[in-house]
Amino acid sequence: MEKDFSISIALCTYNGENYLEEQLKSILQQTRLPDEVVICDDRSSDNTIAIIEKFKKVAPFKVSIHRNEINLRSTKNFEKCINLCTGDLIFLSDQDDYWLENKLEIIEKEFINNNNLKLIFTDGLVVDKNLKSLDYTLFQSLGFDERKKKIIDKNREFDVLMFRDVITGCTMAFKKNALKATIFPNEWIHDAWIGLTIAALYPGSIKYLNDSLIYYRQHGSNQVGALNWANVRTNQSILNYIKKNQFDQIEKAYYNFNKIKNDLEAFNIVPKDKRTKKKFDEICLHFENRMNLNSSWIHNLKIALIEFITLRYSLFARGVLTLFRDLFFNRKIENDNSGG
Repeated sequence: MEKDFSISIALCTYNGENYLEEQLKSILQQTRLPDEVVICDDRSSDNTIAIIEKFKKVAPFKVSIHRNEINLRSTKNFEKCINLCTGDLIFLSDQDDYWLENKLEIIEKEFINNNNLKLIFTDGLVVDKNLKSLDYTLFQSLGFDERKKKIIDKNREFDVLMFRDVITGCTMAFKKNALKATIFPNEWIHDAWIGLTIAALYPGSIKYLNDSLIYYRQHGSNQVGALNWANVRTNQSILNYIKKNQFDQIEKAYYNFNKIKNDLEAFNIVPKDKRTKKKFDEICLHFENRMNLNSSWIHNLKIALIEFITLRYSLFARGVLTLFRDLFFNRKIENDNSGG
C-alpha cells in the first residue's frame, strides 16, 4: 500500500512485562507498518527494557528507546514521547492492549480520504487479562451513544468533550501539526487534553469509527479502567432525585468547567466556533451561580429564577426537577464548629 503519511507510534511503558510482548507483537503484525515507534520508559524496574530491546532488534522499522531520568508519570511521559515523534500521524499506544492487524491501515485511509480530519478515534472491545471478551465495548463503557455521535456528526465535538472525554488514547490517531502546543497541563490525562484542544481549534475535524480496532485489556492494574455500565444500577425515582442533596456535584462541576476554561485560556486556546464558545461560557456561569446556593429559600429562589428564565436548567441540567432540588434540597452544608 502506498504510504501517503509517515506514521509514528508513541508508546509509553512502566513495569509492563506482563502484557507488553503481546502488544509489540500486534504492532509487528500490522498490515500497514509504522515508520517509527518511539518508546519512553518511565523507570521500569522489571523486565520491560529487555523486552523492548528485543523488539528493536527484530522490528523492520525504526525503534527509538528513551529511559526517563526521573519518573514523569503518564501525562508527562506521553508529552515527552509525542514530542520525540517525527511522523505526520501519531498513534498512541498503551503497553497492555492488543491491536487488530488492520488498525493502522484503516485509520490512515480515513485521513487520506478526508484531508480536513485532524483526529480519529475508534471503538475497542473490552477484554480480560487473557484477551477474552467481556461482552461490552469502550464506547458503551464511556456512554458514547447515538446522541453524542450525532452531535459530533454536526461538527460540534467540543459540545461532547467539554462534558466528558469519550476518546480513549490508545484508539486515537492525530496529525502532529494539529497540536498548538505539545505541553500538557499536569492534572490532565493526555488524551482528554489532545481531544478537547483539537475540538476547540478545528471544529468538524474529529471523526469516530464504530470499528473495534483494539482489544482493551482489563487486568486489575489499569491506570484508567473501563466500567461496564450495564451492570450499574442507574434508575432512581423522581422523588429520590429531587430530595438528594448533591451540592458536592455542583461544586465538582463548577471547578471542572472553570479548570477547563482557565487551562484553555492559559494556552491561548479559544473555541473557534462562536456558538460553541458562548455555550461554554454559559455552562460555566450556570454552575458558578448554583455554587452560591445556601440555606436561604429566598436567596435560592433568586438563583433558580435566573437559571430558569435563561433556560440553563433545561440546557445543562434536568430542567424543573433540578430547579426544585436547588430550591429545597441543594445547599452547601456548613460544619458546626460551635462545640458542645
